Amino acid sequence: QSSENYDAVLFLTDGNPTFYSNPTLGLGNTTLPQYVEEAVHSANAVKAKSNGNGGGTRIIGVGIGIGGTSALNLAATTGPTDGSDYYTTDFNNLGQILKDVATKLCGGTITVQKQIGTTIPGSAGSESNGWPFAGAINSGGGAIAPTSGSTVNSNGFDGLLQFKLSGGTWPKNVTVTETGNAPGLGDFTFADAKCSINGTNVGTLNQANKSVTFSMELEDSATCIFLNSPDTGTIELSKVWTGQGGQTTLQIGSSANAFNVAQVQTGLNGAAPLTTGVKTVRVGTLYLSEVGGLDGYAQSLQCTSSGSPITPNAEGGVLVGKSKDVKCVFTNTFKTGTLTIEKTLNAPASATLPTSYGVSYNCGAGFTGNTTISPTSPAVISGIPSGRTCSVTEDALTPIPGYTWGTAVINPASVSIPNSGNVTITVTNNLNRDLGSLAITKTLAEGSAAFTGDFTINYVCAPATGSEANKTGSVTIAEGETGTVNSIPTGFSCTITENTLPTAPTGFTWSTPVITGSPALITKNTTTSATVENNLNRDLGSLAITKTLAEGSAAFTGDFTINYVCAPATGSEANKTGSVTIAEGETGTVNSIPTGFSCTITENTLPTAPTGFTWSTPVITGSPALITKNTTTSATVENNLTANPTPPPPTPPTPTPVSIVPIDVVEPPAVGTDPETPITEPEPPITPAPGTGVAPPTGVPTAVNAGDGPTSNDGFMLIMWLLLIATISTAVTWG
Repeated sequence: QSSENYDAVLFLTDGNPTFYSNPTLGLGNTTLPQYVEEAVHSANAVKAKSNGNGGGTRIIGVGIGIGGTSALNLAATTGPTDGSDYYTTDFNNLGQILKDVATKLCGGTITVQKQIGTTIPGSAGSESNGWPFAGAINSGGGAIAPTSGSTVNSNGFDGLLQFKLSGGTWPKNVTVTETGNAPGLGDFTFADAKCSINGTNVGTLNQANKSVTFSMELEDSATCIFLNSPDTGTIELSKVWTGQGGQTTLQIGSSANAFNVAQVQTGLNGAAPLTTGVKTVRVGTLYLSEVGGLDGYAQSLQCTSSGSPITPNAEGGVLVGKSKDVKCVFTNTFKTGTLTIEKTLNAPASATLPTSYGVSYNCGAGFTGNTTISPTSPAVISGIPSGRTCSVTEDALTPIPGYTWGTAVINPASVSIPNSGNVTITVTNNLNRDLGSLAITKTLAEGSAAFTGDFTINYVCAPATGSEANKTGSVTIAEGETGTVNSIPTGFSCTITENTLPTAPTGFTWSTPVITGSPALITKNTTTSATVENNLNRDLGSLAITKTLAEGSAAFTGDFTINYVCAPATGSEANKTGSVTIAEGETGTVNSIPTGFSCTITENTLPTAPTGFTWSTPVITGSPALITKNTTTSATVENNLTANPTPPPPTPPTPTPVSIVPIDVVEPPAVGTDPETPITEPEPPITPAPGTGVAPPTGVPTAVNAGDGPTSNDGFMLIMWLLLIATISTAVTWG
C-alpha cells in the first residue's frame, strides 16, 4: 500500500502471488485463488489513491519470465491491456521494456523546478511554491498541457510544475517562461535558468524574459531549473529604556514572535547589549518582538526604512525592501503613576490645630517613605511603578489639651497605581472636644420646714480662656433630686446660682441659698458635683408687754407676772406660752413667735397689795395680739393700787348695865417668842370714857385731851375702840 501520491506505480514480478497481508500470510510456494484475490484487492487500494493532480494512481505491471496463467494473474492485478497496463519480458530485454514504459509515461514532458538562491543549485522550500510559469511550442505543432501553471508541492517535493507535450511532429522547439513572483514572498530578482535532457544542458537563456528555449524528442524528459535570488535589505532592532531599566529579549523572525533571523537578550537593568546588530535579510515582511521582563512597562515600536518612517503591523511585521535599511526601536517606558495623600479634618473651631500631620506610605520595595500633609497641602508621590499596591498610615497625632483625637479614617485602605494616572488616599481625622458633666443636687437644711415644690437652679459654664461660647441653662429639681448637665467642655468653670426661689408657703421665708461646689471645674469624663441648700424658715415676730399703773394709783415697786398664750389661727403648730416678769414701767419682749399667731395676754395672779390697799382688775390693751413678720406687736397691762375705804362709825348701842368680867387679852406673840406661851399684861382699872359712862376695857390705853370737844385723836380712838369691841366680842359674852 502506498501512503503518498504518485502518478504511476511500476510493479515488477517474476511469478504468481504466493504471499499476502502484513504480517505475511501465504504458503510461499503455491498460488491459490485466495492469494490472487488478495493481490487484486491490494492493487485496487493503490489505484484508489489520488495522484495529486485530480486522477488516480496507475499500476503498470512488468512480468519477467512468465506466461500463461501467470500473465493472466498479472493482468487481473494491473489492467487488461498488454503493452500499456502490463508488459511481459525476460531479463535480457528488461531494459528496453523499462525505457518504453518511461517513454510512454514521461516522454515529451518538461519538469520545472523552482529554486531560491544566488547560484544553481539553489534551495527548494515552501517559498518555491506558487511561482507562475508558461509553456509554449514554437515548432513541431501538437499541444502542451497546461499552457501555464504554478509550482506546487508534489509528492513531498516543493516547487514542481510539469508540462506534457503531445501530438505534432518531433523534435519540437519549446519555451518555458517564468511569468512573475510568487504572491506574498516579497521581491526577488531573476538570477538564472538551466534546462537539461538526460543530464545535458540544453537551450538558450533569455535573461530579460526569464525564459529558456530548447528542442526535445518524444522520448525526452526535460528538467528546467529556474533560480531567483531574493532581494535583500538590512534590519536592526534596538532597545531603549525610559525610566527604570529592565531586561528583555529582542527577536526578529519570518513570522510573528519568531526569532529565526535574530535573538538577543539585553543586559540587566537596562545595560548593554541593546541591539540585535544589523542583519542582512531577504526582502519581505519580518516580524519584530520582545519577550520577558516587560511587566510594568509600556511598549512602543517605531521603525524607519532608509530614514523614512514606516508603521509596523499589529503583529510587529515590517516590510524590508530591496536595498533598504530598516531600523526599529522598541521603547519600553517604565509604567508609573502618582499617589496623592490628602488630609480632611473635622474639628471644633475653638481648637488650635497642628499645621501639618505626618503620614507614611508603603508601595512595596523601593517605594516607601514618610511625608507631611495638611488640609490645604496634600502630598504627591510620583514615579511609583504602575500596578503597585499602596497603603498609608498616619503618625501619632499631637495631643491637644481639652480635646481627643478619634481614630483616623483612611479611605480607601489601599490603591493600585495606574499607568500614567493618579489615585488618592484621604486621611480623615475627627477631633472631639473633651466633655464632662455637672450634677446639681437640691437639699433643704436640717430643721428646715418641708417643701415639695420644684426649684430652678441656673448655671453658667464659661471657658477659662479662649473664645468658646458659654454653656448656660437651668435645671428644675425638687428637694433630694439631682439634675445633671452633660456635654460641658472640659476646663469650663461653672457658676451656679439660684436667682429665683419658689413661692414660700404663707408664714415662711426662704433663707439665702447655700451653694457648695461652685464654681465647679469640669474635667474629662467626670461628673462634678455641686449642692444648693435652702432653708425654709418660719416667719417670726415679737410681742412686747408693758406694765403700767393707772394714773392716781398708789405707788408699787414690786414685779408683776404676766402670762401669754400664742396660738395659730389654723393648723397644728404648737402654742407658744409663757410669762414675763416686769415692774411698773418696764416692757417684757417675747421673741420668735410664728407669724399669724394670736397672743392672748392675762395677769392671773397679782402681787400682794400693800396693807390697806387693793389691786383693781387689770386693764389689758392689745390682747389678743396678732403676730406679723419681723414686727413687734405691743400690749399693755395696767393696774391700779387703791387704798381700802374708811368704814363709817358704828351706831352706839343702848347702854345696858353689864358686869364686866376681867378677861385676859391674848395678843400675837412677839417675833421670836413661842406662840404657845401666853403673854399676860396687868389689867389697869377701867375708867369710863368721858360722856359715855363706859369705861374702856382694861389694858387699852386711853388718852383724853383736856379740852371740851373731841381732839384729832378722837376719831382714831373711836376706830380703835371699834376694833377692840370686835375683838372682845369674840371672847366675851355680854350680860
